[in-house]
Amino acid sequence: MTGTLFDIEHKCAGPWCRYCESTTGLEAKELATESTLSDLEWAHRATAYLIHLGPHKRFTADDLTTAVGLPMGSSNQVGALFVKWHKAKLIWPVGYVTSKRSSNHGRVLREWRTYEP
Repeated sequence: MTGTLFDIEHKCAGPWCRYCESTTGLEAKELATESTLSDLEWAHRATAYLIHLGPHKRFTADDLTTAVGLPMGSSNQVGALFVKWHKAKLIWPVGYVTSKRSSNHGRVLREWRTYEP
């Protein structure tokens, strides 16, 4: 027991998770990001793509998924990985573009720039 009624392993369901209501917003976001990344093989391919881009290159989620495909399971893994990269100071937001993927119906995407190594 660590102060809660029961110790449980928690897989966050996202921003409306009942379990996370007792944590701060930042803690809930961290739990959601970590639980979203479930296709580790895809995450490794995506990270190899990022390294291959080199410094000061602009790219979007469309560019990434065109190069390495979509992850198995939730496509939210793409955004979760971008959050991790940004927190690790590997990428920086630089603007917005319109998605070219037909399944995105022309929605706006953030454009990112790789950091200098």
